[in-house]
Amino acid sequence: TRTFSLGLAGSFAGRIGSGMLPFMTPVFLQIGLGFSPFHAGLMMIPMVLGSMGMKRIVVQVVNRFGYRRVLVATTLGLSLVTLLFMTTALLGWYYVLPFVLFLQGMVNSTRFSSMNTLTLKDLPDNLASSGNSLLSMIMQLSMSIGVTIAGLLLGLFGSQHVSVDSGTTQAVFMYTWLSIALIIALPAFIFARVPNDTHQNVAISRRKRSAQ
Repeated sequence: TRTFSLGLAGSFAGRIGSGMLPFMTPVFLQIGLGFSPFHAGLMMIPMVLGSMGMKRIVVQVVNRFGYRRVLVATTLGLSLVTLLFMTTALLGWYYVLPFVLFLQGMVNSTRFSSMNTLTLKDLPDNLASSGNSLLSMIMQLSMSIGVTIAGLLLGLFGSQHVSVDSGTTQAVFMYTWLSIALIIALPAFIFARVPNDTHQNVAISRRKRSAQ
């Protein structure tokens, strides 16, 4: 189906960008800002809490605004939150970082849930299992590619100067974060092609799905 194709393409492209964040965030906090591994790990907790907090209301959000609006908004929003995280960190506003990471977790969770349901919602029952397996494979592959690209970007901008001085190190991370924010925003072009189904986000009956 068209929604499966768009959802699969969007999930692949979208998770490349999202897959960079769990890798880059602790690396940036430790190398770029001088956090200890323990404190860098603690900073990931708000992201998890934000992700968990959105699980209960994602369905209502999608039913209210539709897949296209939610996916485009969360994709661009995640890119902006990534830039906000970089800016507040480089300015030394460390007390703001937990709130930014909490917001990042909320946006990312909404995006993930919307991508998953968009991909699978119109598949007939006889194709649901294979479609879910393909989606799972795409998820793992794209997030692995995301970590790889993040490492390549860091190496490209850093060359051999990552540990020379704090100014150079922060500049390296700034260019890397700007590139990541751009990569995160690109899937919005894919999600913009999703049909405007604001009033069609109801579960398809099993009989109707089986007949498709």
